[in-house]
Amino acid sequence: MTTEKFHYKTPEGKDIALPRFKHVPAGVIRKTRNSSAADQIFSAIEAVTDEATLALVDALTSEGLNDLVKEWQSDSGVSVGESTAS
Repeated sequence: MTTEKFHYKTPEGKDIALPRFKHVPAGVIRKTRNSSAADQIFSAIEAVTDEATLALVDALTSEGLNDLVKEWQSDSGVSVGESTAS
């Protein structure tokens, strides 16, 4: 996987670094294609990151998570849909 990263600053100033969204493995997308948008996003994040980064993501509010996902997708010019259940 490429070393190119997307960076998101939490409101507390912590850095969440993820591979660019366009580098999420196709298998993750294929396996979750019939899942909800929230399941797709969480599966993608879980597939490309470590426990420390997952802890930072888990600490976000739903608004923070939506912001992270929108910026992560926008950075690569792709979209999976809404990041959390509406």
